[in-house]
Amino acid sequence: MHDTVNEENAVSPMNENCVFDDYPCTFPLGGAGLFSTLHDCSRFARMLLQNGSFGGRQILSPESIKLMRTPWVEEAIMPGSERWGLGVRVITDEAYGNPSMGTFGRSGAYGTHFWVDPMNNTTAVYIKNSLFDGGAGNESARMFEKAVHNAYRE
Repeated sequence: MHDTVNEENAVSPMNENCVFDDYPCTFPLGGAGLFSTLHDCSRFARMLLQNGSFGGRQILSPESIKLMRTPWVEEAIMPGSERWGLGVRVITDEAYGNPSMGTFGRSGAYGTHFWVDPMNNTTAVYIKNSLFDGGAGNESARMFEKAVHNAYRE
């Protein structure tokens, strides 16, 4: 395998049976082609919970975390209990249920889902790789949210 590069795009062939297509790198796909582990995603979520600090180092400024947690999309554009902050979903109303109001996080196009719940000092990370049930609001992510919430109540 080798990368194909021209003046507009760089395309790297994916392994057989990989769910990621051969997308040119210049396409605005956000997370497509980004790979990580449950361990690293969990550390990232904990860093967000700790106001940008992890392992005794300030990785992101507290101001950046505040920008992430602030709902920027107006309610008129995105009605309901969740809106978008800076790159993350923010729960804006107790009517959402669980996770709690003020929780923020992100769902990947292929099913990875995580959130940071400052009120309960909790993070949760769900990793999967699926073409048919990914993105924000996917069914398995909602089921994961309910399962974590129910585990708290036990």
